[in-house]
Amino acid sequence: PLVRDPSSPDAPPIAPADPRYKEIALQAFSLLWQRKDANPRTIEFLVAHTGLRRDALPTPTMEQLVEECCSKSNIDTCLRKIRADSAAGPDGQHGFCVRKSGPAVAALVRYLITLILLNGNVEPATSSAYLALVLKAGRDPFDAIKGYRPLVIFNHVQALVERVFQRHFRSLIA
Repeated sequence: PLVRDPSSPDAPPIAPADPRYKEIALQAFSLLWQRKDANPRTIEFLVAHTGLRRDALPTPTMEQLVEECCSKSNIDTCLRKIRADSAAGPDGQHGFCVRKSGPAVAALVRYLITLILLNGNVEPATSSAYLALVLKAGRDPFDAIKGYRPLVIFNHVQALVERVFQRHFRSLIA
């Protein structure tokens, strides 16, 4: 198949016999691979007809991964979903405070996501929660455990990090 040079779209297409073909096909393939709306069939066609392999593509840097995952719109959307009337979690932060401190929390989310991507795990201290048993209405306090409703209060910042990841992964799958 013919390919066009991504750096000069007005140039004529290049045929496989051209010595620059492989280099330009790799650039075009890389640009296509990075697009979220790229058609998988087009990518498979390029793989089959150019001999390029997916592992030949440049791997994104950590900064690119964090930037893609932690876009301002993604974090803002997740911040709006935090309930303002929720109680403080183990981190001592109320939902209202986390919601109103947007830029500072966004920087913290970026830092935590970078740590998660570098280390490959979540720090246990950030994923802690409080468990409280709330007595159901009309029940005897000394009755069986069935008379209580469990209430779990999570760390708001960690919940925000999880929502940012979830939204990013859903956008990749959809």
